[in-house]
Amino acid sequence: MGQKTNSNLLRLNIKTNEWNSKYFEKNKEEFTLYNYQSIQIQTYLKEMLEKVGIMLHKCKIQFNENYLYIYFSYYVTKKSQFVVSNYNTSNKLKTKQKKFKINTKKFKKHKQISNLKISDFEISFSNRSKKTQFKTKRLNLINKYKQYQQKKQNFDTHTLNKKTFFQKILENLSIFTNNKYHIFLTTQNINKGLTVKFTNKELMLLKKKIFLFKRYTNRPFFKESFNILIAAAKTRKSARLIAEYIAWQMCLLKRHNYFLIFLKQVLDLLVKTKVSKMKGIKIVVKGRFNNVPRAKTKIILIGNIPIQTLEKDINYHESAAYTKNGTFGIKVWVN
Repeated sequence: MGQKTNSNLLRLNIKTNEWNSKYFEKNKEEFTLYNYQSIQIQTYLKEMLEKVGIMLHKCKIQFNENYLYIYFSYYVTKKSQFVVSNYNTSNKLKTKQKKFKINTKKFKKHKQISNLKISDFEISFSNRSKKTQFKTKRLNLINKYKQYQQKKQNFDTHTLNKKTFFQKILENLSIFTNNKYHIFLTTQNINKGLTVKFTNKELMLLKKKIFLFKRYTNRPFFKESFNILIAAAKTRKSARLIAEYIAWQMCLLKRHNYFLIFLKQVLDLLVKTKVSKMKGIKIVVKGRFNNVPRAKTKIILIGNIPIQTLEKDINYHESAAYTKNGTFGIKVWVN
């Protein structure tokens, strides 16, 4: 029965394991209200981030009589790179502008056509090729400048989205709580900072290992899956990130078995290297693979995962992928 129980609930109040939502209630009515609000806030944050293309990693909530503290960490995918920024560290957003200089040279005109000689004609013919070269260079510079102007306009719109993204979340939360609390929102981006920082030796090792998966480079899930799995290997308690990513790919892809084989090979590589903090991982996926009429279960087990021992710090998360041909149930255990 150990593999069927929720590992997070089983290990609460043991060593460092704690509740994600904390509140101090006075009555039974307040207890139910705080519990309801914490569940609704977590679901709202998850849905809000998923619409933009951001994956929620961790969420912690704390209530008081007048204050509400929310902390959540997230992973930014390629689709949502310009939407969210580090709102806590820097409110002012600086834009680096590159100056393109266009050199325009004036050509010397010939005095008169009657005074021209054959030698002059030969020189002018050679200068004509230089003129064409200059025109091509000038056109390239103008095209680059136009591209720069377009990027600048897009960047300005993205910066507006950056500033208003967290403000929208705060406004909606204040409406949901009827303006009873002073809300403090702290965020962490897993893509940046010390969480995903590598040494030179680790980078060289990863480059060599990634070269082994050369046949998967043309696949759309190759780069994104490597980035997410490396971030999950570096951070602790990353079962939610892996489960949500698998569910996302199950909705998009048709060849599910092909993706799971790739995922198993990458995880086997990361667990055995010194780069990752994961000692073991177990993934159970159940559903109709490759749109087959009957459902099957597939298990990926790498490393050691003692699920029944309470002293081990095991992170657990389950998620569902809703597709046209049914749902996929995904369970992930990370040691």
